[in-house]
Amino acid sequence: MTTITPQRFTGYKRLGISLGVIAVLIILLAAISYFWLPGYAKSQIEIRLSELLQRPVTVASIEIKPHTLELIVHGFQVGVKADTGEPGKSLFSFNKIGRAHV
Repeated sequence: MTTITPQRFTGYKRLGISLGVIAVLIILLAAISYFWLPGYAKSQIEIRLSELLQRPVTVASIEIKPHTLELIVHGFQVGVKADTGEPGKSLFSFNKIGRAHV
């Protein structure tokens, strides 16, 4: 019969704790990228592109799938300049852009 020495038990305990910490970090990163990142990316795209283009930019939603590394943008629209007198008119828009499943 084999006996587990205290030193070997400590090694297994450290390995178990390390694997648990890594698993929790992976789950936390997946949750952040699924729930928080799309809203943050949407707001930053609207703010920064509106400043850069000097035109209103809107995005309906952003979908991020970290497990397949996909980014899908829904309802992207660049409007005409505010001083043209045609508010709400679209200069450029698309309904959906991203990877298409075949």
